[in-house]
Amino acid sequence: RLNDGSTDNSADILAEYAQKDDRIRVITQKNAGELAARNTGIAASSGKWLGFVDSDDAVEPEMYQRLLKNGTEYDADISHCGLMFCYPDGRRKPHYGTGLLKLQDHDEGMLDLLDGRQVEPSMCSKLYRAELFLDFNVSDRIEHNGDFYCNVLLFEMSKLSVYDDFCPYLYRQRYNLEQSVETMMGSLFVRQKMIAMCSPSVRDAACRLWLSTLVNTLNRFSVSSDPEAPAAYRICIDMLKKNREKIPVLSRKQS
Repeated sequence: RLNDGSTDNSADILAEYAQKDDRIRVITQKNAGELAARNTGIAASSGKWLGFVDSDDAVEPEMYQRLLKNGTEYDADISHCGLMFCYPDGRRKPHYGTGLLKLQDHDEGMLDLLDGRQVEPSMCSKLYRAELFLDFNVSDRIEHNGDFYCNVLLFEMSKLSVYDDFCPYLYRQRYNLEQSVETMMGSLFVRQKMIAMCSPSVRDAACRLWLSTLVNTLNRFSVSSDPEAPAAYRICIDMLKKNREKIPVLSRKQS
């Protein structure tokens, strides 16, 4: 477990669990953010597979057993599943829980990830072969959409992934979290950066994702009362004008 400079009694709780189970190793560092914490954990790992759980979430007992079984049986690089959205009022909403088992070659895995309708960009619903991380060192300066960015890198390196649509990852949701202008612009720039990271065979899908995000961001800025929104709106308009030749990759509804 990685304790990224917590200010509550998390360190004591982790130490207590480590005393009960010698498989648990606790690493404590000064707060450096999510990606830096993951880099530390990856560097300290010694297993054949790596998985991640955020501090405010939980997993059902069978999750990793089933993901490991699928990954091993199909000789996949990534074994992943759905999410269970858990709301403060106790409601739970599966995403999606159809029971589908799907093998994805490189292109299909990337296209499903970029499309986002079934495969969530979270790193926490996935189990990765450790070899994928041998040359993996994502900068902790990526402040927005870090999971998505990392998954584009990892799925790009993956030859085969297996998706099992059950929902054992309990993903805690919070109400009334309005995205700031900075967050929306950060997400937009990260998605733009992803285009060059993708293989030519899936680059149009990455471009479509970025342009779709750009149009949606423009629409939100046009009705926003945030005093920073007008300047950001103008930046987005300039970006759209400079990339007008790419507009045909958008859906007819958005273009």
